[in-house]
Formats: sequence, structure tokens, C-alpha cells
Amino acid sequence: MVRRITATIVTAVVALLTSSVLTTGPAAAAAGPLIASIDCDASINRISTKATGGRFRSGYAFSVDFVVKQGSYVTSSAQGTIPARGSRTTVAAVSGADGTISVDGYSRAWSASDYDFYTETVRVEVRDSSGIVASAEGSCARDLRTTTLINCNPVTGEISTTASGTGFSRNASLNLAYSYNRTWKYVGSPGYWSGPHSSTPPVTHTVRPVDGAWSDTGYVHSVPSNLEYLSETVTLTVYDANTSLVVGSGQATCVYVDNRPVQ
Repeated sequence: MVRRITATIVTAVVALLTSSVLTTGPAAAAAGPLIASIDCDASINRISTKATGGRFRSGYAFSVDFVVKQGSYVTSSAQGTIPARGSRTTVAAVSGADGTISVDGYSRAWSASDYDFYTETVRVEVRDSSGIVASAEGSCARDLRTTTLINCNPVTGEISTTASGTGFSRNASLNLAYSYNRTWKYVGSPGYWSGPHSSTPPVTHTVRPVDGAWSDTGYVHSVPSNLEYLSETVTLTVYDANTSLVVGSGQATCVYVDNRPVQ
């Protein structure tokens, strides 16, 4: 399943790069930040990566490294760090006429049904003769045990989150970390803002599953009344409290208010 806007059984979604050489054509998209993407695709049992974007001189040659930065897994009988951690794939690339690159990185077979949870993070490093000139990271996750929900309630003026899990070890101790990003616009303001809400630190809780199940209220916070638009995305990371291994994750999004003029 794929990570969805409202939630729950999380699967693949960020981008990475595969093992062939590609050069960009004259301009699929406007120049922007370098994007590293990775797709854990359970439908075809494959993990693939890609690097796109960037702001480079046109027609310039680079080497692009795709490094498996980190990753963890949980099966019915074990959990641990993924074997591919630390591996590196290097691909040649030439920037297009618009100064961007588009290059596939590594791609490998992956038996999704073997895992109750799987996550992997790729780091992309673009290099020339002077060293690293741009870098970015992307992650994917597939989680069959964790549910993450967010509720935007204009009636109460609050946004709240909850999470739950099933199929965890009975003697486990879990640390839950909730972080969130917002995109918002105040009434009468000229533009939008997006990013973490700086006045509220990440929320962390510890839970102990009962018969393998747990539930938790993440955070509840109040929302200003003078907003034209607000959407919020919560990201949950579940850690084994004894080993700090990531053993679950989730993401959910809600729209609190949308009074933007119809274009």
C-alpha cells in the first residue's frame, strides 16, 4: 500500500535513483532543488531510486552517488538493520539545457511480503572535480502494523493526532516521536508559508503493547482564527526503546481551512 494523505498502513513513497546512465533533455521542469526519491513498490517487489532537479550549469558532467544511508526491517521472527546499509552506486550524468539532472540510481528486487515493516533512506550526492556540489535524501516505508490519524476540527479550533499498532512484541517498549509540517496563509497576507511549526517542539511518548497492541494520543494544539488556508501533515516514527531501531512509521494529512478564492 502507498502512503496516503489520511493515513494508515504506510508503504512506499519517496524518490531515489537506479543503476543506469542518463542525461537530461532540454527541460522537463523548471530548475529547483535537487530531489532524491525512492520507491518501495510492493506491487512489483522492487525498490528503485532516482535523482532529479538541481541548479547546475547546462551541459556539465557530474558523477552521482546513491548511498543507502540507513534502513530497518521487522519480520514475523526478527528485526534489524537492512543488509544494504552503506552500499554505494555511482552513476554518470550530464545536466540538461535547463541546468537540471534526471538520473536513475540503484534498483533491486525486494520481497515485500516478507516484512511487517520496512524502511530505507537513500542519500544522493552530486560531485564534480571540486567535490560534492549538491546533496539530498529520500525515504520510503511500508508498515502493515501502524495506523496514524490526524483530525482538523474547526469547530473546536484544534488539530489532534492519534496512533495505534497491532502485532508488536508483547514485551516491547516503544518510543513514539511525532513531528509535523504546516502549509498556511493568513487572511490578507501575500503568500504562503510552509515548514515545521517552530513554537511547538516534537512530541515523544513511550508505550508498552498489551498483547501486541498499543494506542496513543499524539498531540492536540490550538489553531489561530485568522487563517485563509491551513493544512498539516503529521509524521510518526516508532522506535524500539531498547535498541533505538525504527520499527514503525506513519503519516497523515488534513486540511483545517481552505477559503482561498476559486481561480
